[in-house]
Amino acid sequence: MNAVARTKENLTTRFDCEECGELDEYVGCKITRIGKSALKITQPVIIQSFSDEFDLPNRGCLAPERMGNVLTKADESDLLGLKEHTKYRSGVGKMMHVMQYSFPQIYNTVRDLARHMITPAPKHMKEMLHCMKHMADRLNCGLVLAPT
Repeated sequence: MNAVARTKENLTTRFDCEECGELDEYVGCKITRIGKSALKITQPVIIQSFSDEFDLPNRGCLAPERMGNVLTKADESDLLGLKEHTKYRSGVGKMMHVMQYSFPQIYNTVRDLARHMITPAPKHMKEMLHCMKHMADRLNCGLVLAPT
């Protein structure tokens, strides 16, 4: 008996479990099997919500952040209003979720955006929307897990 079968047997004897078949969804992630041993994790629903809830730029975005752009602290006179501030925080939170499960290439961008959650300015919102557009243009891209 292999290790997976033994573990499954141990869990089913200790806990009230039932087998539901192959895993195809987890925490808002769509899991697709590629061949016999690889898995692809995507999040098309949450990425589609970027287009539905936010006013994304029309132009295509080749990279998660614009080249040479450094996000700096905002001036007190140039902060987002309360409604836009809430929208910014919501957007960065959604991007953190996407980054964690299916789009690790946006890690640096999201980290930089998260540093300005307390006092975001329009320039921070613009960068967040740019990164969201980058992902929205790649709705079916995701993380592929394959044995080496």
